[in-house]
Amino acid sequence: VYFTLQSLRMHQDLRPDDELIVIDNSPSTPAGAATRDFCHSIGARYIPFADSTGTTQTREQVFKNASGDAVLCMDCHVLLVPGAIQRLRQWYDQ
Repeated sequence: VYFTLQSLRMHQDLRPDDELIVIDNSPSTPAGAATRDFCHSIGARYIPFADSTGTTQTREQVFKNASGDAVLCMDCHVLLVPGAIQRLRQWYDQ
């Protein structure tokens, strides 16, 4: 989670109204507490979700909680190439 969020912040042209949302399906663990604290320190929304450990239910929470017109949902181990978000915005604009 740390590296994905940091990579997004460092290598993408994020706008002030872009949301970074983390759905944590193991919030009661030490890793969950560290993730929560890190998210709060960078202004990302941290949403504990212990109701399910399945990927479908967890991903559904991203779409339920996001406020934007477009949502990019990705796993915590994914890194995007620099400029990927800007290219995605251009594609939407076209």
